[in-house]
Amino acid sequence: MVSPQTLQVFLSQSYNPGPGIYEVSSVKSKGYVCTCPGFASTNKCKHVKYVSAKAKENGGKYPLPISRPYTDVELAQANKSPEDFRKFILLHGRIETC
Repeated sequence: MVSPQTLQVFLSQSYNPGPGIYEVSSVKSKGYVCTCPGFASTNKCKHVKYVSAKAKENGGKYPLPISRPYTDVELAQANKSPEDFRKFILLHGRIETC
């Protein structure tokens, strides 16, 4: 099984059904997937649309927005596994609001 690669974290500003934190990931066999309820029911959502548009603007690669400084050691650790990369994104990536 191929592990998803977390690309972006979103903080929902909607309170219906409640505030949420959603992740968009890249899965080799499926493209972009999201953890939001809308994607679960339709395989489409504004989060995936946002990530897709940013990737398209950048020649097909998503430009990871980083908001906190990191060390070379942290970056090397992030490249060891999808789980480590997710931790890196949660610690250093810019969280978008939607």
